[in-house]
Amino acid sequence: MTDVSFEYQQGKKVINMIQGSMSLDDEEDDGCTVLIKGFHRHIYSWWERVLQRGVTRHTKAGNTNVKNLYRPDDQIQYGKLEPTPCPRGGIRLSRAELIHGSTTKGLRPRRLIFPWFTGIQEDGETLDMAGAETWSQISTYHRDMEG
Repeated sequence: MTDVSFEYQQGKKVINMIQGSMSLDDEEDDGCTVLIKGFHRHIYSWWERVLQRGVTRHTKAGNTNVKNLYRPDDQIQYGKLEPTPCPRGGIRLSRAELIHGSTTKGLRPRRLIFPWFTGIQEDGETLDMAGAETWSQISTYHRDMEG
């Protein structure tokens, strides 16, 4: 349900990234993105708590599913996931360090476009996301319209 970047938490990569979406449908509270507003100010102190618990689990992509990591006492201190519906044609931009996800069920169609903008390392080729394609590969995909 919710992800937060492990690389970001460790002060490594994904800091120069803007996540976003454009909604093609009107969203409602029961079918939208959920996030913890203002969490970017607390990610490091929260992650220290998680490490002290010794219960981290990481995916191969380097993201941490926080469904079982963000506990009720964390919600009291840092806040709860809140629905943030977006109108049709609306754009949502968020920071990589915000815990976010989606509502579990929706009663109507929810179509989105997800552009993600990321930094490029000083070599002009390596992206600021571990394991991502190179700038040359991505630009070729866009030029040749390949998936």
